[in-house]
Amino acid sequence: MVKNHLKTITAPKSWPINRKESVFVTRAKPGAHKMELSLPLGLCLRNILNKAQTRKEAKNILNNQELFVNNKRRKDVRKTVGIMDVIAIPKIDEYYRLLINQKGKLFVLKIDKSEAQITLAKIMNKTNIAKGKTQINLSNGYNVVVEKDNYKTKDTIIFDLLKKQIREILPFEKGSTILIVEGKSIGKIAKIVDFKGNQIIFEYEKKQYETTKNYAFVIGKDKPIIKV
Repeated sequence: MVKNHLKTITAPKSWPINRKESVFVTRAKPGAHKMELSLPLGLCLRNILNKAQTRKEAKNILNNQELFVNNKRRKDVRKTVGIMDVIAIPKIDEYYRLLINQKGKLFVLKIDKSEAQITLAKIMNKTNIAKGKTQINLSNGYNVVVEKDNYKTKDTIIFDLLKKQIREILPFEKGSTILIVEGKSIGKIAKIVDFKGNQIIFEYEKKQYETTKNYAFVIGKDKPIIKV
């Protein structure tokens, strides 16, 4: 039987928790995001948003106060919120996006209601399906069927959470603005300068660095299109 808790000492280093404060922490349910790039909602409510002090209080909030992740109502403290996901609590008019900083810690950034209408998702792979259509599979677990295959893996799509459709493609190319989500350069917001095999060369504060392509998440063209 799957346990509802995880030993604090074995929790991902990206989780913003005090490892000396308690022995156990809420175990996240498996989801679309990597464990290192997501948080269980109970932990998010307690340790980041400071809306609850205990697991019981977090449960009450989810049951009685409407909370949405990417425009979907969530009631389970073990359900996850992942990087770039939008947390919305409309009753108190509060909206947040989950990001990661240069210390490798996940955090929420308060955003306005208009920005909360979109999320960014990286294209992980594509599949040709019936009638010449293509299914693109995204980093947040969404699968979108498109008529024309104008999409490439590692591109980012701007997804409209209200209309449930793609607004725009942010290509993975030279000059694109990226957020490094893993590795030694985690949390840096930089520009792609060049490609070298499975690596990218990027510029940050007028210096050039390398990282694997998988660690880069496009967040804009000339500049970020979201608040970061």
